[in-house]
Amino acid sequence: MVDYAAEFDASFSRVTEPATRDQFLTRFYERFVAADALIVDKFRHTDMAHQKEMLRESLEVMRDFFLDHRSNPHLLTLARIHGGRGRDIPPRLYLTWLDCVVATVHDVDPEVTPNVELAWRIVMAPGIEFMKFYRDR
Repeated sequence: MVDYAAEFDASFSRVTEPATRDQFLTRFYERFVAADALIVDKFRHTDMAHQKEMLRESLEVMRDFFLDHRSNPHLLTLARIHGGRGRDIPPRLYLTWLDCVVATVHDVDPEVTPNVELAWRIVMAPGIEFMKFYRDR
């Protein structure tokens, strides 16, 4: 049996360690912004250095939600920021976001396997659904 939380944590550590963190975050945003014209518009006036740090923290928040199955103020804040009254991110872009994260893991994690990819998808899924649910609430 595969421990997807452990697979995720090991991969997350590899891609966010000091030697690879900037490469992971930079490649992710290059890929994500190129994926859809709407994304280009959403990031037009964004401080990308700050955005990269927020992404790293957001991945941890989503991992915690996967492990605890409890919302927390950080996840609620993420949902509100990305929701209809905030940045107004359409639900379809969450799959694009996840696909770009996973593709970037493939680029940066030297130990990526199909189980690692699935771990990222499984661990991120509850947080994504939470954010989509709270989009217009």
